[in-house]
Amino acid sequence: MAARRRSPRDSDVSLTFSVWQFVRVMVRLEESARLRGQRPRDQLYQRWQASWREVDEELTRLGKSNPDGFAELMMDHDAVVSCQSISQLNQVVRVIEEVIQQLSKSISSKDGNAEQLRHLRFERGELDKLKKRIAHRRPARKSS
Repeated sequence: MAARRRSPRDSDVSLTFSVWQFVRVMVRLEESARLRGQRPRDQLYQRWQASWREVDEELTRLGKSNPDGFAELMMDHDAVVSCQSISQLNQVVRVIEEVIQQLSKSISSKDGNAEQLRHLRFERGELDKLKKRIAHRRPARKSS
C-alpha cells in the first residue's frame, strides 16, 4: 500500500460561519481595502473570493425576487471556508473584532429603532462567540 503524500490542504483549518457572519467578514475585508485605496488583495480575501462571489450573487438574486429566501439563506445556512495558516486565522479574528467594534459604535450611538438595536446586539453577541470559537482553533505554539 502506497503512503499518501501529505498535501498542504491537510493542514487547513475549516471554519463554519452563518451566511450573515460570512457576509459581515467579507464586507469588512472589502471596506478595509477601499480605505487603503486598494482592491482587496490579501490572502484571506483571495482564498475565500469564490465562495464570497457565490454567496453574494445568490443573495443579490434572492433580494430582488424572494425576500423570504434571502432571509432564510442569511440566517439558516452556513458558509464553510478554510484557513491555511495561523496568520490567516489571526486575520479572521482581527476582522471579526473590527466588525464587533463597528456594531458597538452603532449601538452606542443608538442609530435605529429598538428592533434594529436588538438585531445589532444579537449580531455582536454571535460574532463574539464566533471570534472565541475561532481563537480556540488556533494551534498552540510549540515550545522549544
